[in-house]
Amino acid sequence: NYDERILYSCMSDMINAARAQFCFLPAFKTDIRLDSCASFQADFQGSKDEKTLDNYAPYKTTYYRLRKYGMSGNGDELVTKVKAYLGETEYSYYDLCLAALQTILKNVKTAEVLLDKQYSYLGIGFRTDDMMKNMYFSFVLGNDRTFNIHRPPYSARNVPYTKGQARRD
Repeated sequence: NYDERILYSCMSDMINAARAQFCFLPAFKTDIRLDSCASFQADFQGSKDEKTLDNYAPYKTTYYRLRKYGMSGNGDELVTKVKAYLGETEYSYYDLCLAALQTILKNVKTAEVLLDKQYSYLGIGFRTDDMMKNMYFSFVLGNDRTFNIHRPPYSARNVPYTKGQARRD
């Protein structure tokens, strides 16, 4: 019974606070395409009830999932699994986000990815499993190269070339 907007806001605030505290970095920017990519993976994890970076064949890696939503494929992804239900009580938004963030920051490799200064965009996706006991999170990190803003499509790049040497007059 978690409200998606509140959980998304709480999670992004906690990640931005951790980046500011540990590395003095600015807050992440958000993009709907990164959120969609992260939700795609979180839905897969929730349906399989397994924490994994892999997906089905056409979208097996983060690169292909980013390409699915019209991005270049330059990005990184972190996934985590957190208990969302304890006995008869549910965790609060703060406890749920803190537990997810702690699992990422405890591991040196994943903490380096989350706190890396090359990433400036963040997409967050989350879903519970079928029994609603675990919450699966997916964080997709990107930068300006992820969006290929100033690069024309391949078909528009018919640059003429010559086979011989250019003449100088």
